Amino acid sequence: ASNGAELQVNDGGGTERIRLSARSGGHSYITNAGAGYFGIGTSDPDNLVHIFKGSAGSVDADANLDLVVEDDGDTGLQILTPNANYGRIYFGDASSASSGRIVYAGSGVTAAHAKSMYFATDSSERIYISGSGEVGICTTSPKTQLDVQS
Repeated sequence: ASNGAELQVNDGGGTERIRLSARSGGHSYITNAGAGYFGIGTSDPDNLVHIFKGSAGSVDADANLDLVVEDDGDTGLQILTPNANYGRIYFGDASSASSGRIVYAGSGVTAAHAKSMYFATDSSERIYISGSGEVGICTTSPKTQLDVQS
């Protein structure tokens, strides 16, 4: 792999792996077919998808979670959308694919809701934060800094 590229298929010892590496950039993309895990930047992914930039220390990822983002400093997850759209994280179960939601409205959605964020449980908006900072509990139209409805 002197040219900075590598493709490796290994089926020995009961472990199946497919490795695609770009050595010149130091990044490796690994699929561990035996466990069904996929790693970016790691040859030993902890969970279904493991994105590794640096070690967080001697900690293993929670086995109940499917996505791991690991770094040796600050880390995060970013959702980017056009101005006229929403960024969303949905939580679901067998009865509803979106019972719980965290939603951010871009600057180009309807003027009343531009740059707002809300949290929903049981498929209903429960906490709403307007683009100008008003917080509504059980209302999406807060009239004061904190507007609590029943």
